Amino acid sequence: MNAPVQDLSTPPAPAGVQQFLQITRDLTRLIEQESDLLKRKRPSGLSAFEAEKRRLSTAYTKAVGALRINKDALGALTDDDKAELKGAIETFEAALKAHGRLVLRLKTVSEGIVRAVGREVEKRNRPVSSYQGNAQMRPPAPAAAPTSISLDQHA
Repeated sequence: MNAPVQDLSTPPAPAGVQQFLQITRDLTRLIEQESDLLKRKRPSGLSAFEAEKRRLSTAYTKAVGALRINKDALGALTDDDKAELKGAIETFEAALKAHGRLVLRLKTVSEGIVRAVGREVEKRNRPVSSYQGNAQMRPPAPAAAPTSISLDQHA
């Protein structure tokens, strides 16, 4: 397999920038994989990404800090390198935004389901107020024992 031919007239981007680009792309890919699992209703698969996400997030934070300190590395970039960097960052930000919207939507649906179940349980446990034949209120029936709701977080 032949390696791509590098144009020797333009020097490669500094190593810190190349490292930042790779971390950003890897993190973007991981976020997109997580989003895909959520869309396919497989949230239990998210735990497989935790260690890698933590590692990449830490590396991303360090790489951003290193680039802030070494602003000369960014100044030495060619227009093509700057465009590549900008594109990677925009793709990453778009993936984060889409993932955030997806998580918020799923959270809202889950909370709605829990509230609906809670209201239904409350209706069943609420004593019925009604009038007796002589227009007096019936004494409330004893309330049913409280019911707790538990969620299986591994589903």
